[in-house]
Amino acid sequence: MEPGCPQPESAWCFARGSVDNINVTVVNWGCRKLESFENRILRNREQRNASAATRLVCNSRYSREAIYHSCGIMAHPITLGVDRSRFQCLNLERDGGILSVGGLQFSKGFHLVIDALSQCQAETRLSLTLVANRGEVDVIKCLTEQAHRVGVDLRILDHISDEELLMLHNKAQMVVFVPLMEPFGLVTIEAMAHKS
Repeated sequence: MEPGCPQPESAWCFARGSVDNINVTVVNWGCRKLESFENRILRNREQRNASAATRLVCNSRYSREAIYHSCGIMAHPITLGVDRSRFQCLNLERDGGILSVGGLQFSKGFHLVIDALSQCQAETRLSLTLVANRGEVDVIKCLTEQAHRVGVDLRILDHISDEELLMLHNKAQMVVFVPLMEPFGLVTIEAMAHKS
């Protein structure tokens, strides 16, 4: 990990400061931030909104548990799926290296993929394409610096169309999905639909 980059897994990190004349205390345990003043306001709003819903749905049992711990409401998990008429294997030549998809944040584990690729011999190492629908500037900078330092060919794409994602899946030799503390999700299902 680059010096000065946020650490994705830290034991305890404790910081105090002042934001708009409001004293704020943030305690990190792993990737969790425990309740600043602003977070409490947002959490209370989320709890009120969830309580007003007649039925609350989520994408996994993991999310149901998180919602229950956060709001005290038991959500109903729904089965994830992809449109097989659009997301399908086109039997193209697999020359696109490794594909990984998700928001560019440390909890998605992209730094682990770069680290693992750096362990492969340079002459047989595959390139890595990260596709994101959102990203944090410091994460993009750290991932780019890490890839450059360890000799991994990295390409970052954001906000691409479904058609572009379809082509990337169909050309990828494999899809790697290694988020920290995240349930089985759409990235995995899409990869299976494309046989990548």
